[in-house]
Amino acid sequence: MNATDRPADVGGRTVERTIEIDAPVDVVWAALTDARELMNWFPEQARVEPGVGGSIWMSWNGHYESDSVIDRWEPGEHLRIRFPSGGEKALVTDYHLHSEGGHTVLRVVTSGFGPGSDWDDMYDGVTRGWRFELMGLKHYLERHGGTVRTVAKAIAKYSIPVAEAWARLTSPGGVLPIEGLEGLRAGSRYEITTRSGPPLAGEVRIVDAPKQLVLTVESLNDALMRLELETGSAWVFLSGYGVDAGEIARLEDDWRKRMASLLED
Repeated sequence: MNATDRPADVGGRTVERTIEIDAPVDVVWAALTDARELMNWFPEQARVEPGVGGSIWMSWNGHYESDSVIDRWEPGEHLRIRFPSGGEKALVTDYHLHSEGGHTVLRVVTSGFGPGSDWDDMYDGVTRGWRFELMGLKHYLERHGGTVRTVAKAIAKYSIPVAEAWARLTSPGGVLPIEGLEGLRAGSRYEITTRSGPPLAGEVRIVDAPKQLVLTVESLNDALMRLELETGSAWVFLSGYGVDAGEIARLEDDWRKRMASLLED
């Protein structure tokens, strides 16, 4: 990591990921800095005031919000944001872009995590988050660029051990009952029988039990779906493109009802 990756006043642990995207640099830059484009792969709502001293605000329908100050704005090359804009646990994320062989190489570095255990949940969450979100960015730009996203989302609290919550959600009768999940790897095929419609089928992208499962859903026009278990709460989130809104709504309603009952003590 070189000295331009983060401000001198930010120390601690870092999360760094690099991804190659089959899209021009200006298209990737727009996906990072245009509110409408951000909403097609990252938050559910966004507002952007461009330029140094401006801001990027993102929200997941009030379940989580991020309000960031822009410290660096070099179109097509470097974006730096500091978030949250106030508070003790402020982090910095640098986005570095360059063109290579007609593709865009994007390197993302989030800095400022403290060494103490009180930072561990945030550090682990951001590590998992960037692994998934950058996959979502690549999936959107390479397969659905310019298509407005429709989201299905269900969230449920739990107080049982995380391994038990994971087992309930992925076992027969669960929300994502995939047979032989423990033996699947990235690239494996899967199929899920649903109560609300046709089977869901596609490819496994990430299996990180008992924290994260990411799948493509080819039967929903190549959607991208994620199950994540944070401390005390479970999320199922689907990004659909060109899918009937009624079908997405039925899937979301089914998830919400079943998750609430599955995760009861």
